[in-house]
Amino acid sequence: MFDSIEWVSADLNDGAQIEAAVSGCDFVIHTASPVQLNNPRDHNDLIRPAVNGVTFVVKACQKNKVKRVVITSSVAAVSYMLPQDEPDEFDETCWSSIEREGATAYMKSKTLAERAAWDLRKEWLDKGEFAPEIVTVCPSLVLGEVIGQGTETSASMVTKMMNNQISAYP
Repeated sequence: MFDSIEWVSADLNDGAQIEAAVSGCDFVIHTASPVQLNNPRDHNDLIRPAVNGVTFVVKACQKNKVKRVVITSSVAAVSYMLPQDEPDEFDETCWSSIEREGATAYMKSKTLAERAAWDLRKEWLDKGEFAPEIVTVCPSLVLGEVIGQGTETSASMVTKMMNNQISAYP
């Protein structure tokens, strides 16, 4: 079953690259999203590529009749609600409030990207068109071997903790 997994790298802002990567696939796992531990001046530096990447992936999956796309979202997309809206239990109806005071660029990017995927699927289903199944995974921290070139990852948080470079711990 897993003998035909292929790892593909593509520019999140390049729909043609993503479409080429998805072509011929039955299933797609989208794990890429920009991470920056410090808030950038312009939140769109994280939001734009996150939303573009998910949108390009989901559209390519729809066009190529991919059966299921699994998207690595984040707990940041669902757990930062306004205090008066926070439920006792979180489910698929819960979304972080991007208007919340102190909302980070990363939280906004993950919330808007995941919502974009679900909105596209709903749009296609409402029109009676094919829509790939979507599954989102919302981890709070991802650890393991770093296979990409990026330096701003969950793994870098552990390094910073060990080097006493983070002043507060959740």
